[in-house]
Amino acid sequence: MLESVERELKDLLKVRAVSIVSDCLSVLLVDPMPKFRFAVMKKGFTVSQITDPKKLLGIGDDWNRLSELSPYPQGSDSGSWDRSFPWLLGWLSELPEQQRDPLVLVASLGGQVRGILPLMIHEGSEGSEFRLIGSHGCFGDCKGILGAPADQTALGEAFASYLSSQWIGRSSRIEFKRVYDNDHGILTMVNHLVCDSGWNATTRLDSPARYVFSPTIGPDGEPIWPLASRRTIGLVKKACQSGLFHYAQAFEDTDKDLVIKHILGIRGMIKNDAPELKQRFGAIAMTQRVIDYRFAPGTPQSLSNIGRLGTCNLQWKGNPIAGAVYVDHGAARYVFWMEVRVHPDQEQLVFWMLFSNLIRSSLDIGLRTIHVASHLGARAIGLKNLAARVQTIQAQSSSSVQEEVTTEHTELSIASN
Repeated sequence: MLESVERELKDLLKVRAVSIVSDCLSVLLVDPMPKFRFAVMKKGFTVSQITDPKKLLGIGDDWNRLSELSPYPQGSDSGSWDRSFPWLLGWLSELPEQQRDPLVLVASLGGQVRGILPLMIHEGSEGSEFRLIGSHGCFGDCKGILGAPADQTALGEAFASYLSSQWIGRSSRIEFKRVYDNDHGILTMVNHLVCDSGWNATTRLDSPARYVFSPTIGPDGEPIWPLASRRTIGLVKKACQSGLFHYAQAFEDTDKDLVIKHILGIRGMIKNDAPELKQRFGAIAMTQRVIDYRFAPGTPQSLSNIGRLGTCNLQWKGNPIAGAVYVDHGAARYVFWMEVRVHPDQEQLVFWMLFSNLIRSSLDIGLRTIHVASHLGARAIGLKNLAARVQTIQAQSSSSVQEEVTTEHTELSIASN
């Protein structure tokens, strides 16, 4: 009886291996197939994998649910919109189809999805490596393991066990870019690979992929501006009172046409040969993906309409000179595209004209945190940047003696400004 079951299982694995090859993963498999495509790991988690991008839609609802539960360095009030399914699926869609090789690990317990590790396979000059989806470009920091805080350690162990048992030797390394210092799931996973699987890991401090601000409102109803920016804010108020400037904002649920008009206005400020138009995973490319998923038919709204899409334009004599595109989600605003196109001598003033209005409108509707994925966040002089410290970890299999993970203890240059 056991021999018959074993033969049937082997035949099934051979058939599954053919489908893997058709998914363009044959370049990574030295043998026809790892022994199992699912495994029962520690704490009772059953881990499976998804390699077909089309099948990711099947876990979209679980993905969004878990992204809401996932711990975040700035606390639960800051939300987790850039971990949601539409943002990360849009990021993956930026890759040409022949390079789109996801390896999404799914941990289940009692028939319920409890954790997701959104990996992809990247072909580099040194061979294939695993990366986390969404870890490059706009908001390009480590999304970590999607799952409840209480499950993070167990999920890290389960996913590490699965990778070490099914994929060791089939990839040259794993890169975890911009991992937060308190990301227990990823750090547990790396520790498991190093200590139990004979892998080596090296780390280096990295710069955050965002600015995080948490402004407060004063008794007069105005935001409390830092001393370093109060003179500029005074000039901003005078400029707004001159009648030469006009600020307008719009949201998709109240005026979708104006949202599109604002986005086209921001795009119109950029020359057609500007290098940022060709930047993969950049703000412009990701904005296009967000618009495609939210407005184009085909994607269920439950998967694509996460948060409230908003835009704003700042005009001078009727012409756009600055603007931003953002999503309000939870108690946070995520500004993923921001442009200021004026003479360099005027950029600081115009930035504050735009950003001060973004702050006011955020506080007016109860949002307490603003995430900015633009380098323009550096112009918010005086506002403390609350972005958490991050490190990039590279782990690779090795037959040598296990080594400890080492970290340089130096401060980041943009941890606060």
